[in-house]
This record gives sequence, C-alpha cells and structure tokens, in this order.
Amino acid sequence: KRKYVFLCTNALLMRKKMDKFKPSPYFAFAVHIDGLRERHDESVAKEGVFDEAVEAIKEAKRRGFRVTTNSTFFNTDTP
Repeated sequence: KRKYVFLCTNALLMRKKMDKFKPSPYFAFAVHIDGLRERHDESVAKEGVFDEAVEAIKEAKRRGFRVTTNSTFFNTDTP
C-alpha cells in the first residue's frame, strides 16, 4: 500500500532544495501561511517571508508538484 507524504515547510529553502524531489501523486509540499503578507511576515518576525513562500508555491506548481497550505487563525483575526 502506498503512503502519502506531506512535507511541512515555511518555504524559505523550498526553491533551493526543490531539485532533490520529484513530482508524485503521493507527495506534496505543505506550506505554512499565517494570513496575508503583513500578517504572515509579522507572525514570523521577518519581512519578505510571505513573498518567498508565494514564489516557492508558484515554482513548485510550475514543476508539477502538489502543494497545499497550512494556516493558523488567531482570535484577533477577522474572516
């Protein structure tokens, strides 16, 4: 029986390391996103992380990888 792998990542090294993986229906990158740009970068205390994650997602999709996102919602967030 095949196993599914969801590789959880903040995507900071995803583009650099992507060549080490090959697209498969049994593999997906699970990128953690804490909201839109301002909220996400504030949550991780580093500017530009949201944009890097989005670019990594686009590149992974372009190469045929499955990509999901994992998000955290806070009490102070509005839907």
